[in-house]
Amino acid sequence: MNKYHTYLLAAVAVLLCLATNAQGLNEKERAFIGAHNIQLVDSTVLFRDLMKDNGKVKMVVIFTNYCPGTPLMFENIKKFNEQYGDRIEYILCSSAGSHELRTLAKVPEANGYTGRVYFIDPEHYREYRDDERKKGLLFRNAICGPCRNEVIGTPYYLFFDTHSNILFHGYSTRNDFNALLGEYFKQQ
Repeated sequence: MNKYHTYLLAAVAVLLCLATNAQGLNEKERAFIGAHNIQLVDSTVLFRDLMKDNGKVKMVVIFTNYCPGTPLMFENIKKFNEQYGDRIEYILCSSAGSHELRTLAKVPEANGYTGRVYFIDPEHYREYRDDERKKGLLFRNAICGPCRNEVIGTPYYLFFDTHSNILFHGYSTRNDFNALLGEYFKQQ
């Protein structure tokens, strides 16, 4: 019995090691991302490459592919485009699990969005590769000090001014965003 107990413990240890050291994207997933206008993003890439001062407000949205609020997010973006034109730059970051990459290529298009979509890089959150909520929380914590460890849900909106200072973060209605953005643009 002692021999079987040892084998069982060894098997459990191997499985735990595999579960906690999940790999990032495989070659097939990387090829899919490259072919579908999807770019990997982490906090370094966001601030180094995407948040450059170009005179536009940045709207960073952390979302998942199947959240009930995702279609509303795309509707909000459409309305913001109508109202504010190109004064807002949209940076949509999906915290979907790697197993949902195929839907990440389809969901924006199905909702009329033709801009680039970013996939939160699972290489940086290996142990949470397919845990959408945790991956979204860790990514948001890395880019937003004031909202650190607040409740996460999606879509989660973060508005940054032209100098990458946070104007607003959280969940809200389009009317709240319009009031905030209208006030901000009046001051410019």
